[in-house]
Amino acid sequence: MNFAIARKTDEHFVAGHRYNCINTYNNFIDVLDEHKEFVKADLSDPDFLFVLNTTENTEEVSRETIDLMTDLKNALQSVSTDNAMKML
Repeated sequence: MNFAIARKTDEHFVAGHRYNCINTYNNFIDVLDEHKEFVKADLSDPDFLFVLNTTENTEEVSRETIDLMTDLKNALQSVSTDNAMKML
């Protein structure tokens, strides 16, 4: 999910609030403002911090998978490989 954090308050946005964004195009993005209306914003606008998910169309890795991979890595680094195999 894409979102923007406003760095200043104006008629559309409140500083520090997070706003959902959609439709990136030609260095612009549509930001859903306080009035639930989309406002076109330039991605280089210093009044926002934009967080864009570049992998929206790919499968997300679940938190459990990441935790399992970390546990396996730790087990492999421990005393024996048997611990890692038991976790599988």
